[in-house]
Amino acid sequence: MSQSPFPPLISRCAHPSLTHGHTRFPKASFSAVLKVVSPNLPSPTVLPYKSFPFPSLYIYIAPFGPQPRATSMSFIFRRFFSSTTSTMSDAATQKAKQLINDNAVVVFSKSYCPYCSNTKQILDGLNAKYTTYELNQESDGSDVQDALLKLTGQRTVPNIFIGKQHIGGNSDLEAVVKNGKNGKKIQELLQEAGAL
Repeated sequence: MSQSPFPPLISRCAHPSLTHGHTRFPKASFSAVLKVVSPNLPSPTVLPYKSFPFPSLYIYIAPFGPQPRATSMSFIFRRFFSSTTSTMSDAATQKAKQLINDNAVVVFSKSYCPYCSNTKQILDGLNAKYTTYELNQESDGSDVQDALLKLTGQRTVPNIFIGKQHIGGNSDLEAVVKNGKNGKKIQELLQEAGAL
């Protein structure tokens, strides 16, 4: 195993998410500053952790106080990453809701999914206007998919909404085409949504 390029203090303080200068963020891409106190440095120092492929994470070393224990640093990192994940989850939920509210029909899809392709063919055959959000092609796709699970109880794709109503997946759309929904035919639902 290669040696860390940073001084022993930094190595001892490093959380497992920071290994040999690389920052591993579960679903994040950002820069941040963490404050660490040390009596060993004559002046404040900023040391970059190169975080490929993400931006750099900086640890700020201040010349006062006792050297922190690894356990306290672990606590800081847990709080840091927990807060970040929560913020990203909230953003994904808001994005999913906005897509649902702003479009007559929205299909949360994956470009390689055959059921998603069938859903698009059905909507094309009905001459419906619809928006697709290809989860596998968007940087926040995984987060949006998690948000949809919380909103609808469904994580599979396609995940279809017509007029802000959750339809479900491809088989659910096929059932609506055949039998309607809430006493309305598919054409009525699409027309009321503004998709025809």
